[in-house]
Amino acid sequence: MKIKKVLLTIMGVSCIGLLGMSAVGCSNVKNDPSTLKGAYFNITETYENNDVVNSNELIKNLSEAKLKRTKDSVELETYENDGSQSEYTTSKYEFKKGNEVFQVEYIGDDTKEPELENLYSAYYSILKDGSENAYLNMYYSEPIDGRLFLDMYLDSVEEQREVTNLIYDNKEISNMYKVYYKIAQSIEDDSKITIPEIEELLENKKLEKFDDYYKDANPNLESYTYTQGGLTMDIVYDGKENQCYQIILEDIESGKVSLYYYKGMSYGIQLKKINKDYKEQEAIVNKLMEKRASDEK
Repeated sequence: MKIKKVLLTIMGVSCIGLLGMSAVGCSNVKNDPSTLKGAYFNITETYENNDVVNSNELIKNLSEAKLKRTKDSVELETYENDGSQSEYTTSKYEFKKGNEVFQVEYIGDDTKEPELENLYSAYYSILKDGSENAYLNMYYSEPIDGRLFLDMYLDSVEEQREVTNLIYDNKEISNMYKVYYKIAQSIEDDSKITIPEIEELLENKKLEKFDDYYKDANPNLESYTYTQGGLTMDIVYDGKENQCYQIILEDIESGKVSLYYYKGMSYGIQLKKINKDYKEQEAIVNKLMEKRASDEK
């Protein structure tokens, strides 16, 4: 299965026509602050380097995009660092162009202050063709130690596998991912798999059964968990049908890719990753772009 075509039109249009351009050259084009994606990477890089991009500069750079302004509020720890919190007004700027969305939230009221600099969060999204549903989200959260997050909403287990392999250059990272793909594929195919078969896939390690939070919705559902090497696998299992209902493979320590498969949900097939810095996040986007360009040749 090929990476989404939307990545070619949004991420690669400036680079793909220039055959032989280096990854560094593409990166420089992508970070043009007058494009939504470029503005996102520009603002994350700027704030990671302890500089600022003020609200007026942002609006000027993105004058060709459709702008929507809204107000919100957040609870943040006070400057006294005594554990107490206060409510702060925030100003949101949402820019939209085609199937791209870029949103920045500053702390402060732009009706009372001439320009805002105190960044709260930045968010960039690519929507699936012809819909308002997200395909890829990247976001930067200043309150969470300036951490960057990447989420993808995919259409199949195979696409999850392809993107994960792309991120890790096809290097094997853990047998837990292989087990996840087999179980998730059984959900996708609506096929049966027994708990002993799952334990065999886990090299005869026992699953731990825990409180069945789903019993009220369906008395046949059982919950199991298994942890190895910083990865936790949670399974919701239909004991009557001998089928998995949902599976989560979640990293809890080192920033590995986390995978989710929820049966019958519109956003049921997900991939998430916490990025160590904007460079790692941008490198993943470059890989997706380059893969899509290669598939189109």
